[in-house]
Amino acid sequence: MSPKYINLALMMVSFFLIINILITLLFNSSIIPSQSIKRIVNGFTYSLDTSPPKCIFNSSGIVGDIPIDRCCLQIQSQLSCDPINSTEFNFKCYTSKTSERFYLINKKTLNYCENVGFYVNTE
Repeated sequence: MSPKYINLALMMVSFFLIINILITLLFNSSIIPSQSIKRIVNGFTYSLDTSPPKCIFNSSGIVGDIPIDRCCLQIQSQLSCDPINSTEFNFKCYTSKTSERFYLINKKTLNYCENVGFYVNTE
C-alpha cells in the first residue's frame, strides 16, 4: 500500500472521531444544555405560529381570559398540562384531574411560556 492511501484512510478515521467527539460534547454536556436547544426550537415554532396566544381559566364553569404573562406564571405552578382535543385549545393544565378549576391554553401560549423561561409540565 502506498503512503498516499494510508494518509487518506487516517484522515477519514480522524475526521469521524472528531465528529463523534463534537456530537458527544454538544448533546451530553453542559456546553449547550438541552434547555437551550428546547428554547431555540420553541422560539422558532412560536414565530411560525400565526394564531394568537390564548389562555383561559375555568373555575366551576365560570371562564375568564388571563393575560399571557400571568398565565405563564399560573400554568408553571400546575401539576400537569395534558393535550386535549379542541379546535381552540391544545392543553388543559390542572393541579388535580378531578378539579373544576383548570387552565386551557393553546400551543402558542405554551411555546411563549417555555421560550421566556417558564417550566410547563407537559409530560
